[in-house]
Amino acid sequence: MPAPLDPRARWMRIDGDRHVAVTRFGEDVPTPKEPVLAFDFVEPGRMRAVEEETGCTWLGDVPRLVRPLRVAGVGPLVAPAFLGGAATRQAGVREITAFEPRMTRLWERFSVDVSVAVERSAAYLAARAFERPRPHRVLVLEDGDRYAMRALCMFTAEPTDGVSTVLELLHDRSVTGLRAASHLLGLAVRAMAASGARTLEAVSLVHSGSFPMLLRHAFVPAPRSSPRRLVFGVAPLEPELAPLVLRRERWYLSSLDLER
Repeated sequence: MPAPLDPRARWMRIDGDRHVAVTRFGEDVPTPKEPVLAFDFVEPGRMRAVEEETGCTWLGDVPRLVRPLRVAGVGPLVAPAFLGGAATRQAGVREITAFEPRMTRLWERFSVDVSVAVERSAAYLAARAFERPRPHRVLVLEDGDRYAMRALCMFTAEPTDGVSTVLELLHDRSVTGLRAASHLLGLAVRAMAASGARTLEAVSLVHSGSFPMLLRHAFVPAPRSSPRRLVFGVAPLEPELAPLVLRRERWYLSSLDLER
């Protein structure tokens, strides 16, 4: 298992190799080996100052998706029976509340075509979900015959200022995995709506494997005028990696990356 990192650093997978990155521009972060890049999510008004200080490259807006559930004075936009598009749980769905080693294998299957991403190991996912004052919820769908984990959906248990978030949506690349991810997302949407959320959010680049499921469940790009708009910046610390890490289409991002 990789050594524990400072909260401002991440283990990364870059073109199949493990590296360390820091998640704050211009900060001295202790790491077990030299970091190869820094990345951050910056408010638009800070872009010029940050670029002058760090020399970072902007890879565009954070790909935030939204799904309104309620409008003040109107109530739910969708009847509760249809929230999420699934009325009952499919066989094999369960909620996990602690470290589960099979999450690493699911990430490996999901990320077969991902060039640059924070490594979603079981240890990382469990720490981000459960080692916090208000744990997140994690639903998985298992194959009963092979006991393989086909999909995972992590989401916030309670809304913040009326917003609940899909933090991670992973699946294997089989048809079964795709259907499992869609089913789990539907269950998560219903659970977040029942918790009182007015709006749901997610982060997904259009080339990501989970993007079609989010679209299917009525998540659409947030307007550029959103007060929650952020811009994604990257500063390579090893020049030979620049041609790879400075290409937006090579990255995988989710809402989990925004949680620091």
